[in-house]
Amino acid sequence: MLSEKNGYIEVTARDRSTGESFDVAPLDYLTLQQARQMSAQPDMIQQFAHIVRDDFAARGRDVGVFVQADVSLNGRPSAPLVDPTVDLAAERDTLLPKQWLRPLPRQLRPRF
Repeated sequence: MLSEKNGYIEVTARDRSTGESFDVAPLDYLTLQQARQMSAQPDMIQQFAHIVRDDFAARGRDVGVFVQADVSLNGRPSAPLVDPTVDLAAERDTLLPKQWLRPLPRQLRPRF
């Protein structure tokens, strides 16, 4: 293994018309192993936001999905991975750079 990532994630769905917020438990949708993997993988976080959006839509609610995700890389202190103000449910999955990802803080970057 070349790197180790550990993540912590909080997911909130917010009704676009009423502003009502709902805490979303990843374990309501995923197995424990899937939730652990997802918490440190940006592409999986975005996919999960779309799953939550679609689940709420099936129940008649139009929601935005907001994520607070902190990740530790190779034992370093945790740092924010995702911009928590961005509605990931509205973000398209493309090959373009993800503007909602936060850069690794300078003091945590590896020295070569």
